Amino acid sequence: MLIVLSPMSPEDENVPTAIDFSALLATSETITSVTSVTALPATITVGQGSVTDGAKPNSAVQFTLGAGQLDQGYTVTAEIVTSNNVILARSCYVPVRAV
Repeated sequence: MLIVLSPMSPEDENVPTAIDFSALLATSETITSVTSVTALPATITVGQGSVTDGAKPNSAVQFTLGAGQLDQGYTVTAEIVTSNNVILARSCYVPVRAV
């Protein structure tokens, strides 16, 4: 299931955004590293991902987005490694609209 975020304005810069992996992690499992955060198409600025708290401690990836193109939609994917050495990826969809 793709998570759909609220629309961004094309003038937005460095908007803090997070993808929560809590529902995919085992009871005591946490995120140990962020492998990548990417967007398709690649015409939006994506900041480096870092581990943060989601619904559980150390269970989300935070990053920034900005300067997307008007009337374009972006699929942003974060890939992580967990404390159980499991590689997971989760995506969200970010529309850019005149708001």
